[in-house]
Amino acid sequence: MNRRLPSGDSSIMRKVCLVCIYGLMFVSSGLTANHADLVIAYEPGANPGALTNAAAILGEPSRQTEDPQWGTSPVDPFSPPYLASQLVALGDGGSIVVRLKHPILDDPGNPHGLDFLVFGNAFFQLNGDWTTTSGFLGGTNAGSTRISVSHDGITYYTLAPELAPPPDHWFPTDHAGAPDRPMNPALTAADFTGRDLDGIRALYAGSAGGTGYDLAWARGPDGQAVHLPFARYLRFDQAGGEAQLDAISAVAPPPAIFADFETDPLLQGWAALGEASLFQWDPAAGSLQVAWDSSKTNSYFHRPLGVTLTRQDDFALSFDLRLDSVVIGVDPAKPFTFQLAVGLIQLQTATNRELWRGSGVDAVHGPRNLVEFAYFPDSGFGATISPSIISSNNQFASQFDYPIELSTDTTFHVLLRYTASDQTLRTTLSRSHAGFATIQDVVLPAEFTDFTVDAVAICSYSDVGQDPRFGGSILAEGTVDNLVVQLPPLPLDALVGFVTPEGYHVTFNGKGGWTYTLERSLDLTEWTERDTHSSIQSGPVMLEDLSPPPGQAFYRVGARR
Repeated sequence: MNRRLPSGDSSIMRKVCLVCIYGLMFVSSGLTANHADLVIAYEPGANPGALTNAAAILGEPSRQTEDPQWGTSPVDPFSPPYLASQLVALGDGGSIVVRLKHPILDDPGNPHGLDFLVFGNAFFQLNGDWTTTSGFLGGTNAGSTRISVSHDGITYYTLAPELAPPPDHWFPTDHAGAPDRPMNPALTAADFTGRDLDGIRALYAGSAGGTGYDLAWARGPDGQAVHLPFARYLRFDQAGGEAQLDAISAVAPPPAIFADFETDPLLQGWAALGEASLFQWDPAAGSLQVAWDSSKTNSYFHRPLGVTLTRQDDFALSFDLRLDSVVIGVDPAKPFTFQLAVGLIQLQTATNRELWRGSGVDAVHGPRNLVEFAYFPDSGFGATISPSIISSNNQFASQFDYPIELSTDTTFHVLLRYTASDQTLRTTLSRSHAGFATIQDVVLPAEFTDFTVDAVAICSYSDVGQDPRFGGSILAEGTVDNLVVQLPPLPLDALVGFVTPEGYHVTFNGKGGWTYTLERSLDLTEWTERDTHSSIQSGPVMLEDLSPPPGQAFYRVGARR
């Protein structure tokens, strides 16, 4: 998928490419599924049988079983995976630790509040008619499995056993469903009794099954809930019996940007603007060292989002912040506090030489197009946390919470989550995976115009342009790590392209308030519009090219709010 913003247009333009070559249609939405991609450790435990291929847990859940003796058959709720190439067993005392390619995010907005799914080889038992189920399961987990989660692969937190169901149980895998769509956990055996495959799939509602888990169930050594905004490592420990595991899948799409700074960020799309020396990658620590120095010009360590966000979009930004030293009033002429910041910016306005961040409301120099977390160390009025949204015409929507001091040599986790439905920016501040301070919500007033942001940035602002009566300056050093940006979902899903004698057709589920366009190219350079549709309500959409060229053609779908 190629996300881009047409010049001069502040709406979101999304492109979903379809490739049609010699009558065969291949479809790609550009989304990358999030499954386990590395086995860290595996101990089989007692009696694992032949299912000791730890790599079987990697990738997506099995869609078909290719048995050399019995042939190939699809995986469905009656026909589970069973080969050594598909499953890894955890016998009594066994364990396995895996890493996911992208972090699993704790998102209360996920369906049923579930964040990841685990697939096994449970199946529905058949009635005597061999077409309907009794509602009972076979091949289920015969013991107890403790599931632990970690953000760094070092410290693990166990999911509360009274909340976390055993894996390799409810619900059997169905190849026809989506492996990132959780089942309704309230469904029971009684709901499935007497149903055939079609009836089961009706209850699955497009899901591939699996057992669902919520990162909010994580508990510390004292049994108290911990705030774990994301996890990338999972550990399964089997006590008694055995479980057979096929795959793990995150519920939400992978974050648009995940920077753990384990590799050089300059090779991952990041760049420095202004004083590049303020931003130094520390390969040994796997973090970004930052100096917020207000004596320097406006400087940003940034990465483009690949899309422009406005007040009409849902999005989130989170990161770890650790301050090593903070000095305010480094300029005797500016003895008060000044901010250090991380947020979302618009590159065009952020790089305007006339921007003075400290000028506040100012028609010429005032800041614009910002969604920002700012910290003002104490200079006599109390250390202050200030989340802010600043419009394209210098309107401020801000909160100031104090006294909240971010002590040095302590790692804090910051989460900014904006929801378009209520025009609200919510900020969560935690320390050691526990709540640290309550931050007031920022609610956009009715008269607030709009904002557009297109990059994430660690921001070191110049202290020029302040009211001389209250001028402040700062030199702070610290690290930023584990930065995550979540973008809004695509404005279409379930996209399918197909060919008929009449031409090329594309169907998908669209969203109300969006206009969709089918475009065609013969060389992937020049594109022409073939069909368009404006959706008033969400629902199925079909776009067609009824005059296709002979031979090869390429198609893409654009979506514009």
